[in-house]
Amino acid sequence: MFASTVIDDRYIYVYGGTQSSASERPTLTTNIFERYDSSANIWSNIVIEGAPNLSAFGWSEGATSSELFILGGSDGSILNESLYKIDFKQGKAVNLGVEYEF
Repeated sequence: MFASTVIDDRYIYVYGGTQSSASERPTLTTNIFERYDSSANIWSNIVIEGAPNLSAFGWSEGATSSELFILGGSDGSILNESLYKIDFKQGKAVNLGVEYEF
């Protein structure tokens, strides 16, 4: 339950995800993004302002290569029905105010 995208044919960004758990609902590990630089063979943590604490249910790349959209998710206790836009170039996440029902 993580999201990922490739930017500039070099960086792989990974977001969300869950810890192993015996419960039915996932437990979020962190809201930190991880970035793999394939040229330097280095992983690093990236902080995105406003990023929600969620495991991802659905995601898609945006209109530009620096955007990722996260649709829904869970923090381990509650289900989230929001749509977030993650902009890696600006280092910000924005709740777009669009919700869906499960």
